[in-house]
Amino acid sequence: MISTGEWVLISVLHQQGYSMRQVARELRVSRNTVKRHLASGKDGPRYFLRGAIESRLDAYKDYILDGCGRPARKPCVQRY
Repeated sequence: MISTGEWVLISVLHQQGYSMRQVARELRVSRNTVKRHLASGKDGPRYFLRGAIESRLDAYKDYILDGCGRPARKPCVQRY
């Protein structure tokens, strides 16, 4: 992914008369990235927040945090 600053630079360099190839070469990004940005006409990239992903261990979370069902004095044994 490219940063928001690079998105702005793509627009600025293109407005200064640089070709898409020159912009891509200058910023070391793909020509398709430059082409996509200029075609979109937007100020920056769109990033979406992902929701929380359920883990397979969520069902055992209390057991794990409780110390693997052992008294507090004895540490959990690491098993390979």
